[in-house]
Amino acid sequence: MNGTPPSPQSIQMHNQGIQYLQKGNEKEAADAFRQALSDNHNWIEPLLALAELALKPSGPIKANEQNKLRRALKVQASKINPDPRALYLLSRHAEQSGKMEKAVKLLEQLIRDAPSFDLASQQLAVLFLQLERWTEAEKLLCIQIKRHPNQAHLLLNLSVALLRQNRLKEALETAQEAMVHGSEDQKPSIHVNLGTIVQELGQRDEARIEYETALLLKPNHINALLNLGVIAMQEKQLSSAEDLFRQVLKLQPNDIRTHVNLAGALLLQEKYQEGWQCYEKRLQGSSKILNAPRGLSPWKGEQLSGSLILVHEQGLGDTFQFIRYAALLKEEGIRCYFYGPNKLHSLLERSCLLEGCISENDKLPEDAEAWIALMSLAAHLGASPRKPLITPMPYLSISEKHLNHWETILGPQSGPRIALHWQGNPDHEFTISRGRSIALATLSPLLDCAGIEWISLQKGPGSEQAQEGEFAGRWHKKQSNIDDAWCFEETGAILQCCDGLISSDSGLAHLAGALGIRTWLLLPWLAEWRWGKDGDSTPWYPNHILLRQENENDWSKPIKELKQLLTICNGTNI
Repeated sequence: MNGTPPSPQSIQMHNQGIQYLQKGNEKEAADAFRQALSDNHNWIEPLLALAELALKPSGPIKANEQNKLRRALKVQASKINPDPRALYLLSRHAEQSGKMEKAVKLLEQLIRDAPSFDLASQQLAVLFLQLERWTEAEKLLCIQIKRHPNQAHLLLNLSVALLRQNRLKEALETAQEAMVHGSEDQKPSIHVNLGTIVQELGQRDEARIEYETALLLKPNHINALLNLGVIAMQEKQLSSAEDLFRQVLKLQPNDIRTHVNLAGALLLQEKYQEGWQCYEKRLQGSSKILNAPRGLSPWKGEQLSGSLILVHEQGLGDTFQFIRYAALLKEEGIRCYFYGPNKLHSLLERSCLLEGCISENDKLPEDAEAWIALMSLAAHLGASPRKPLITPMPYLSISEKHLNHWETILGPQSGPRIALHWQGNPDHEFTISRGRSIALATLSPLLDCAGIEWISLQKGPGSEQAQEGEFAGRWHKKQSNIDDAWCFEETGAILQCCDGLISSDSGLAHLAGALGIRTWLLLPWLAEWRWGKDGDSTPWYPNHILLRQENENDWSKPIKELKQLLTICNGTNI
C-alpha cells in the first residue's frame, strides 16, 4: 500500500465489490471499486480490481475507462518498488490490445524483478504458446511444474508445447497426468488435448471419443467442435467439416483457426470466393506467419500511384507459386517489389516480374505505397485451381552461368537423370498436413528401373536417409557436390540438368513447376486444396503429373504408377 491509508469507507466499498464479484455481479462490483478508488486515488487494490475486470471481453469497463486504467497501471509500475500485480496486469492489457511482444517484455521484466511471482512465468508460457515459441514455453512450464507439481493447468500447457514439437509420446503421458490431477471444470479441455494428441498419432476413433466426452461435459466446447471438423476433413467428409466449422463460428465469430480450416474445406469444394475470404483471416491471428513492412497499409485493391510490396509468408513454396501474379499486376501498371528472405532474391530478380527485392532490414523504396501478402493475390485477382490465371510458363529462370557450372560438374548422362525430394519441412506437418512426406525407403521399388541416374535434392531433415537402405551407393557420382549446394539458383540449375523431379508436396515441387521442369508429384490421400480432390494434372504447372494415394497412408499405388511411367519414359529416352 502506498501513500495515505485508505479510509474505512473506501475499505468497506472495496470489500463490497469483492462480495459482488463472488456473486457474479460484475457491474455492481465495478461501481463499488470505482467508489473506493475515488475516495483514495493512491490505493492500489481497487485499481487492480478494476484493471482485472477490464480484461473481460464483455465486462462492465468501457474503452475510455480502460485507457485511464492502463495509464494508472503505468504510474504504479514506474514506482521504485512497484507492486508486481501492476506490471502483470499491464502486460495482460498489452496482450488484450494485440501488443504481444510488449506483453512478453513486461512479463520478462517482472520475472527478473520478482522471480517468486510465479503467475508471471505461467502467463509468459501461455504467451509463448500463442506465439508458437514452443521450446521457450516448455522451459518455463517445466520450472513451474517443479515448483507446483500436480497442477493440471501447467501439465496441460506443457503437453501442448510437447505436441507442437512432435514429441507425441511425451505429450500423451503429460496430458494423461493432467487428467489424473484435473478438476471437473478442467477435464473438458484435458479431454480435447488428449484427443488432439491421439489424432496426431493417427488414432481418429479414439480422438473422436475424447472430443465427444468433452462435449458431454461442456456442450459447445469450441476446440472439441473444431477438432471434430478437422477429423471430418481428414476423412474427406467436406460438407460435414464445413457444417462443424460454421457451428464454431456461430459461437466464436472471430476464431482465426476456424476461419482458416473453413477456408480449406470451402476451397476443396471449389467454393472459391468465400474460401478466399475466410483465408484472409489468417493475417489477423497472433501467429507470426509474415512480417509486414512498417509504415505501410495493407492493399485493398485501390488504385496506386506508388509501388506495391509483395510480402513473403509461410512456406517457400507459396512464394514460388504465387510470385507469378506479379506479372498480371505489372500488366495493370503496378510496380512490385518482393519483401522476404535474402535467399530468394537472386532467383526472383532474374524473373523480370519485379522492380526488385528487399529484406526486412532494407530501406523501403521511396515510392512504396502499400503491401499485400503473396497468397492474398489469388483472392484479389480471383484465381483458383479452376481459374489459375496462368501467366507465361516458365516464369522463373536460371542464369546461364549456374547452368553451365552444373552441366560441367554432372557431366554427360549415361541414362535418364531423375532428382528425388521426399520430405518437406516437419515443422509444417500437423494434422491435415501430416503424412505428405515420404520415407525414402518407400521409394526403393523405383530402383528396379534400370539405367536411371539418381540425384538427391533432399536438404536438412530427411537427408540422412540418403545414406541408409537400398538407395545408399546408388546416387550420382557427384552427389557430394550436390549436397553442398544450398542456394536456390544452384538447386534450380541442377533441376535443369535433370530429366525430371520426383517429389512429395514441398517447396521444391513448386520451384520445379515455376521453372517448367517435369515433376511427378506424390500426393497423400487428402491433398492440399491447391491440388484439388482428384485428377492427375494441375493447371498451376502444366509439366506436373499428380500421383495420388488411393488409400490413406498407403503409397503403393502411386509408386506402382510412377514405376510404370519411368519405365515407359526410360524406353523412350526422356
